[in-house]
Amino acid sequence: MLTKPSALQNICVIFKLFSLIAFIVEIVLIIIEIRLNIKMRKLKVKGFEKVSEEERRRKNGKKAGLISILCLIGFLVVLIVGLALSKGRSC
Repeated sequence: MLTKPSALQNICVIFKLFSLIAFIVEIVLIIIEIRLNIKMRKLKVKGFEKVSEEERRRKNGKKAGLISILCLIGFLVVLIVGLALSKGRSC
């Protein structure tokens, strides 16, 4: 017999849906950025020259790491609050 999903399960499904939508939007944005970057290089616009891998990591590594840590902390906070507010399991 099927049971009605709990509030926490509903929230998790909603987060998964938002995650999938964000993933699709991110892929579209990456494709657009790559096309624009190629166009700017062809036009010889200053600031769009090829950058070495070491320089790219140095420039963007700290920012990406900080954003990743903040997202993980936000996810854990939402998960802990959801678990605290749920009634728990019953057999």
